[in-house]
Amino acid sequence: MLATVPIAKIVYSLLLFLLTVVFVRELGTIWFDKRIFVGNFDVAGATGVESRAFATQVVASQRVFANQIEVYQEQRDDESAADITYALPGLMPINVPTEALPGVEVTYQSVNFTQIFTALRKKMLSPNEVTGVVTAKGGLFQVAVEWPEAPAPKGGGAPLTRFLTPPARSVEAAADYVSCSLSWANAASRDEQVARWSRAQFCDWSGALSDFMALASKANSADGLDEPDTKNVRWRAAQLRSHYGDPHVFAELYRLRADLLDLLPEASKSVAELVDAQEDRLSYAMLSDSLKNLDPEKKRFAALALARPAIRLPEPPEAVKYPENWKALLSPRMAEIHAAANATGLILGRGGDPVGAGFIIGRGLVMTTRSVYQVATNGSAAGQPALCLGATAPTCKARYDLAELVFDGGAQPGNLVIVALKDYRPDPEMVPLAIQNPLPAPNSLSGSYCYLIGFPMRDARMPPEFQNRLLGGRFGERRIMPGRVLAFGPGMGDAGLEGIASIAMSEFTTDISTSAGTSGAPLVDLKSGKVIGVHYAGIWRGERGKFAYSVPIPPEAIAVLDRQRAAASSVQALPSPQPAPPTTTEGARRPRARSKPERHTGPLE
Repeated sequence: MLATVPIAKIVYSLLLFLLTVVFVRELGTIWFDKRIFVGNFDVAGATGVESRAFATQVVASQRVFANQIEVYQEQRDDESAADITYALPGLMPINVPTEALPGVEVTYQSVNFTQIFTALRKKMLSPNEVTGVVTAKGGLFQVAVEWPEAPAPKGGGAPLTRFLTPPARSVEAAADYVSCSLSWANAASRDEQVARWSRAQFCDWSGALSDFMALASKANSADGLDEPDTKNVRWRAAQLRSHYGDPHVFAELYRLRADLLDLLPEASKSVAELVDAQEDRLSYAMLSDSLKNLDPEKKRFAALALARPAIRLPEPPEAVKYPENWKALLSPRMAEIHAAANATGLILGRGGDPVGAGFIIGRGLVMTTRSVYQVATNGSAAGQPALCLGATAPTCKARYDLAELVFDGGAQPGNLVIVALKDYRPDPEMVPLAIQNPLPAPNSLSGSYCYLIGFPMRDARMPPEFQNRLLGGRFGERRIMPGRVLAFGPGMGDAGLEGIASIAMSEFTTDISTSAGTSGAPLVDLKSGKVIGVHYAGIWRGERGKFAYSVPIPPEAIAVLDRQRAAASSVQALPSPQPAPPTTTEGARRPRARSKPERHTGPLE
């Protein structure tokens, strides 16, 4: 009997302690409870929808939304569907105070002390509870919400004590709108910046974010989005764009809309949508604090030059200075980038003038575009066209005269040629570039990071302000120009490049900041480190920036390389074509007397 007394005391003491904890917690709840309780929602005409199910859906939607914000924000730090390179220094992450998003609960409780206290508290204090009515008519759902204790927005404004959701196509979508409205009101009461954005703008962004997170993986698969998903993405993009005229626009609206447009399938993505995505990202980047003191025009050029830079590649590789917004992507691949740079050189015309780029693709073989080759081999100068390997033309580490054509891709400017090099001497530091063969499915390449290695020169067809910010007055130097693959589809005739006929094969559209002197440069997939195409043209679309075009390497050219590897002692030469008039395709510049100023003609670089 004596042994049972201490045990009874211990049990009773524990019970008192637990009651004390409950009392203390309840006391704190009375004075400091910031939670929002989702209570009873009467359901009228919504077959199969119960009040408790709807309340639970609101809570679940709110928690998922808070998690999606965290995931979307984290995508700035990896190679994901969302582009991180327009997040310039001084550009804050998503400015929604995440601590304002959690804290929503359903009032339904199990039978215990908590329920008793909750019932008493409701009679005496009225918790911060949200209730409402759900109606269904014509297949659309609408919710009338009552929130008597809604907090007032910071900086002034009426609290959201009563509101109506727009008609939704499903109960889940209606619950999502209630959820994001609660999140907006809670965040707006703590952050004056959030209070400036309209609730409709915030909730449309929330719905678009949910769709983006759900569709990103599917869009990057071989099959891509189906027709209903594609239609939904375009609808979401239009919905976000409708807020661009609001007095205050949530910065992430621009970024998310661009990410949504990236999800569209290659076959249905229009040029206008590519341009829109570029404009959205540029608008987002221009909000960086680092650019706030510039006037609007200079701010636009500065943002574009920072987001799509042309980075000098001096020797040694460790001397390369990658900008902050590209460092995480490019630094881990420094060795691959340096190898690609060693294998890429300037194509020099008969007079010694640089006319474009070319890269070593096999033993004693260089690949470039047909337009660059034509400009290099035409003219009356006594010199020999050549390949200059090095950081600049005056500092060639190796120079090889161009010999016969080994492969001729055809008469169009975008077609490729393979040219033999005279007296080629293998260099252990120079490894021919590897080709991605076969190419991955187009949808899996769209949105991926890539880069060109080239020697951009002065180009009078682009704004001087942008060129100065891009190249800093240093022309003809070896540079890496990074960007993203925007699309892989039909030729440039669809892109509106005046004076150039549409090419027969598909091509890559990228947002790389190219300039004269880059035609013939290898387009390298950042992830694989392999060549996926050859750059041949570009167009400046005014304030929306630059679009660059590259063609994939055709199977016939790859077959030439395979034959060379199979018979390393000899290379089968193809007949040289008849010389054609010089073109004005990007980077291909006619040889000129050194005393004449640089001059470019035609719409391309």
